[in-house]
Amino acid sequence: MITGQKASTKSSKSLALSISSSSSTTSSSTTSVVTKSFLVLPLHLFLIFMTTAVAPARGLAVIKEELQGIAVAHNWPCPDRKNNHLQPRHIEEFELDSVEQNGTEASYFATLFLRFARVICKADCVVRKELFETWAMALHVHDHFPDVLRFADMASGHGLLSWALLLLNENRTGICVDVRMPKSAEKLRDAFCAEWPHLEDRWDFVEGKLEYVEPAPSTLIVGVHCCGPLSDKVVELAIKGKSPLALVPCCHTNKHLSKEQRQDILKQSWTLADWIDKHRIDRLEEAKFEVVEGTIPKVFTPKNRIILATPPPVPDNLITTVWKETKKVPVNSSEESKMEQKQQDAPEEDTSLPPPQSIIDNEAICRIPFGLPAFAIPIADIPSSHESIRRISGRDAANLRKGHPRTLSLSLFQPPSPEALTPDQVATVANALDENVCVWGSYVDKEGFIYKDGRMCRTYRLTYRKKGEEVLNKAEAKELHIQLCHKIEEVYPGSQVRQFPR
Repeated sequence: MITGQKASTKSSKSLALSISSSSSTTSSSTTSVVTKSFLVLPLHLFLIFMTTAVAPARGLAVIKEELQGIAVAHNWPCPDRKNNHLQPRHIEEFELDSVEQNGTEASYFATLFLRFARVICKADCVVRKELFETWAMALHVHDHFPDVLRFADMASGHGLLSWALLLLNENRTGICVDVRMPKSAEKLRDAFCAEWPHLEDRWDFVEGKLEYVEPAPSTLIVGVHCCGPLSDKVVELAIKGKSPLALVPCCHTNKHLSKEQRQDILKQSWTLADWIDKHRIDRLEEAKFEVVEGTIPKVFTPKNRIILATPPPVPDNLITTVWKETKKVPVNSSEESKMEQKQQDAPEEDTSLPPPQSIIDNEAICRIPFGLPAFAIPIADIPSSHESIRRISGRDAANLRKGHPRTLSLSLFQPPSPEALTPDQVATVANALDENVCVWGSYVDKEGFIYKDGRMCRTYRLTYRKKGEEVLNKAEAKELHIQLCHKIEEVYPGSQVRQFPR
């Protein structure tokens, strides 16, 4: 087992905690009630963190005791229910009245957890065990990195961890990154923003690959149960950007290990998980990160190791907060002055020209009809990155990047070459039908097919896409395609549509 844990409990913030059980008998049943008693904070300190919505860091010992209390209070683990979805009917299991509001840190965190759980029940999309393991992870991350005000949740799934981290410090902003934004992410967003409306502008979800992320020292990188090689990608991102890191690895596999590495595991009597995580920690320490290993209680998840890594300090004279907008890479002070000088020496812009109507190059879009284009995901905690993330976040922006072009075929009887229509000629007719839609064409069979009666038939592939930032749906594309079938015969009398769309 990997050792070397570091205690971060500060004596000034340590709390005494005890858990006692008492029974209250009603006319129908007897229920076990868990009560907690803590040292009481001075009232002025309690009011500070209640009004600013910034939970204090408390130390690992206190967090461990608190999580054990949560497990006892909610009868966890419960194998028969761990994969059950929390639903609105489960809200009664998280009654706020079960916590005594006595002005302590304990009551504050207990109440926050219950509110967190109740919102999840309303969202109706999270399994029960994920509630507990996510909250445990969030407490550890918040305690280890209390001053980090921006984080990026890699391979986030529906982004539950991001909401927990935002609640623990509402001055934070968060980004979720995953290749697909599930519908459950939108359900959680709606549920949490209904309860805490001010968080809506502090949370973004970007559909994209981890390879597109541009890390930065100012932003904490987090990952919970990043399966297999995804954990290694997250580690490399942190090293590349000298970013703080909080990682819970998952799904350790030897598929990517060499024969020598597999033999090394057997010789040293390592478990596969311990060996792989040890090498990840070594990789971070080689990059001068300070690494601490923590654990989530096993009652919440068997994959409970947390890797908490703090990057080496970055000298102010080497890295500034100035970022090149074209490449999004840090520049040193001398480069900054050179850039400013170039801007001063550059000729003034001709302001007599009208401003561009859109930042989207529709002609370029038409030349790239398929696939998810690569794009930058800058996560630095600076205004320009915030603005960029806001532009590329959300489902609509993702659909726009994917393009969602609608492709339909058109078969025409027409004279033989060279009088036959080209794809560009067919696309020109289609483009004239709707100025808001961009259409481009290609051959399906350039040589065509000659029927027994001597007629030549060629088939074209027409791809439709809306200009600007709107997405063309299937019904709109089909309607436009039907108009094209009628129009093409008028524009080119020698042509005849083989079959009209139904």
